This record gives sequence, structure tokens and C-alpha cells, in this order.
Amino acid sequence: MNCTVKNTPPKSGTIKENDHMKTIKHKVPDGKLLRIKLEVQENEIKDISITGDFFMYPEEGIEYIEKALKGININEVEEKTREVIAERNIEITGFSPKDLQKAIKPDLN
Repeated sequence: MNCTVKNTPPKSGTIKENDHMKTIKHKVPDGKLLRIKLEVQENEIKDISITGDFFMYPEEGIEYIEKALKGININEVEEKTREVIAERNIEITGFSPKDLQKAIKPDLN
């Protein structure tokens, strides 16, 4: 698994730079590249932006996932992502909810 985490200023301005913001690049095994801009305070996701080489239908599905992840504990990413996918009938090729969880919190199994 290839995963890089670094502090970086945002390019789009959607996530404001501070000490809690991270940029994560995660190559999913046999999948695509995830690029995640993440602001976390006390294990709670304050802001998140997910981009990468994956495919999603409908395209706005990523916005539903990002919105649902704001305010939750970083340990609940996989579960919450699965809920949103089921509720909104989202199809994803290139990563799974478990891959997203591993990218955000790599020490979880």
C-alpha cells in the first residue's frame, strides 16, 4: 500500500489552511489513486475533499459522501460511506469504503 500524508495549503480554497489539515495521496491496491484534503480536530472530520482517478455514478455522489463525513469520527468513515452509497444508489469504480477508511486512518484494520 502506498500512502503519503503531508501538510499542504489548499489550492481551491475550500479547505482553509491550519495545523489540522492534511493532504493524503493513497494508491488503492489494484485500484486508483485517491487524493484527500482532510481537516481533523480531536478525531472529528471538520472538512474533507476527495478527488482522484476513480469513477463514480452519479458524479455528484462524491459531494454526498463528503457532506456525510463532515462531523463524524475518523474511525467511522467506512461505515458512513457505505450508508451513503446505499441510500443514494452510488456506484464507485476504483476504491471502496474500506479503502477510503484506510487512506484516512491507515492503522485501522
